[in-house]
Order: sequence, then C-alpha cells, then structure tokens
Amino acid sequence: SKYMKSEGNISSNISLNWDNIIELSRNPLVTLGCHGVDHISLQNLTEEEIKRDLIESKKRIELKIGKPVIHYSFPFGIFPQSQIKIRDILEYQGFTTAVTSSKGNINTFSREVRYNLPRLTLHSQTEMKEFRAQSSNIFNSLSRLYSIPTLAWRKYLN
Repeated sequence: SKYMKSEGNISSNISLNWDNIIELSRNPLVTLGCHGVDHISLQNLTEEEIKRDLIESKKRIELKIGKPVIHYSFPFGIFPQSQIKIRDILEYQGFTTAVTSSKGNINTFSREVRYNLPRLTLHSQTEMKEFRAQSSNIFNSLSRLYSIPTLAWRKYLN
C-alpha cells in the first residue's frame, strides 16, 4: 500500500506489521480479510483496476498468512454504485462476504446482502457498553438467521 511505504510515517506507527498479522491469523477466533492495495475508493475505477486491486491485495495477504482470504472490506466503506458488477467480481475471486460502513442489522443472507454487509465500527473512544449494545444487535440477528439461541452468544459479550 502507498500508506505503508515509509517506516517512519504515522500509519506505520499505528498499523499492524506482518509479524503481528501472521500471529493474529493463527488465532482460531480471528478471520482476516483484505481492504485493497492502495486504499482507494472503487467508485471511479474501471473493472480492470478493481480486479487488480482486489487480486493483488488478496494474494499478498494469502502468501503471508498461508490461508485463503475470503472477506473484503470496501475502502472508505463505500459499496460502488457503478455499472460494474462488483458482486460478480468478488464472487469470482473467491470472496464470500464484503462489508461496508453502513450501519444496520442482517435480516437475510442473500447474495446481494453478503457482498454489502453492514459493519460494526469500533474506535479508540468506543466504550464497552456501546460495543455490547452493537454486538447484541449483531448476535441477535445471527441467532435468528442460524437458529442459534441468543444465550449461546452471551459468553462472547461478557
């Protein structure tokens, strides 16, 4: 990424390095995805530029962690509203989900939804009670989708 070229820049001081990422990927509770190579909005890119960005980002991470990358997060959280069939591209490249920065709950898991998922956004200022409230909404939605008792999720919130 152009944001990581210099070791002395702000991004490199607050971002994970490859050793951190590899260690994190070994945790069975963690699934890593990708976010594009240059963190540019897909809105104004051609189909070929989007493919290049997705493929290169996916391959770089897969080579480092030794696992498939099947999740994608849209740069700036923006799902492209162009004529390019982004869902087809993601699916063809082996992605199973993609998240936006839209807020909301998941009430169904159709093809349209799984490549345009809402995302729980956390910041350094996020308080635990806010996280629990947002997580409860997500877990409640997942419980309805997969017929899992809500109580089964509670252990992850405490």
